[in-house]
Amino acid sequence: RAGTEMGQGLHTKCIQVAAQVFGIPVADVHIAETASDRVHNTSPTAASVGSDLNGMATLDACEQIQARLRSVYEEYPDLPFRDICMKAYKRQINLGAQGFYASPYGGVHNWRTLSDLNVDTSEEDNAKRGDIF
Repeated sequence: RAGTEMGQGLHTKCIQVAAQVFGIPVADVHIAETASDRVHNTSPTAASVGSDLNGMATLDACEQIQARLRSVYEEYPDLPFRDICMKAYKRQINLGAQGFYASPYGGVHNWRTLSDLNVDTSEEDNAKRGDIF
């Protein structure tokens, strides 16, 4: 995650983007708090630009993972997302991505952001869903 949630619904919007791309319920998506050890030099979160930038970076990261999962989906079209991820993990398919988005408008503020996304495939009892971090 790169954006700071300040009550503007940034996390909710990014969760909705990820859930839609992967075709999973929003309850199965988890957002980790912003941390500079994960995403460095992020753009400021101001007005609604945070949702635009981070939403598009989340979309980019999700689409990268979705593209890597395509062959598994084609082979097992009826499997749920979590099982698709487990099969991909066992095939050593990268389930992490860094999405990037820069505003096409540039100008004084060339807004850019990066989202770090990983699919959790842990098999612990308390992890019964595919979380996106």
